[in-house]
Amino acid sequence: MLRNTVLALFCISGVAGCGVSFPQTTGELKSMASSSPLVAAESYAVSRSTTAVVASLRALSRKCLNRTVQSEVAPRQTQFGVQSTTFITRYETTIQRTGNGADLAMRMVPIQGAVNEPAEGYIFFAAEVQSSQVGTTVTHYQGAIGSGNFSTAVKGWADGTSQTCPDMPR
Repeated sequence: MLRNTVLALFCISGVAGCGVSFPQTTGELKSMASSSPLVAAESYAVSRSTTAVVASLRALSRKCLNRTVQSEVAPRQTQFGVQSTTFITRYETTIQRTGNGADLAMRMVPIQGAVNEPAEGYIFFAAEVQSSQVGTTVTHYQGAIGSGNFSTAVKGWADGTSQTCPDMPR
């Protein structure tokens, strides 16, 4: 699924006509959500304080999202015999306070097996947390395909109903 997100972001860059460009900031990912059907934004209200939501996101992202993951793409037949590709990816999540909330940014850094991805990685999932009259508003920015695991986990963390860690596919 996450591979589809990577491909979607890659396609967005190609359609733009400016070569390959991967979002390096949450602002860049947010602007892609307003200009491309391949990056989605989703907002919802949470009846918890912004402080409580940010505390949950900080604790659970530290526990669940800062990881290095190894995966293997299914073997395939080539002229040199059966081969597979091993991907090693480091996920780095940061949360920064803003005026009346916080921004969560998840960076995917390729260590091995990357194809046309920048060595410094790129932001592929972000969440904006803002206080509102009804409690807190959370907005996710992610690839329109393949980010469901992260979106679902962050929703559960934000509303306080879950502490489950999402699968970390490559």
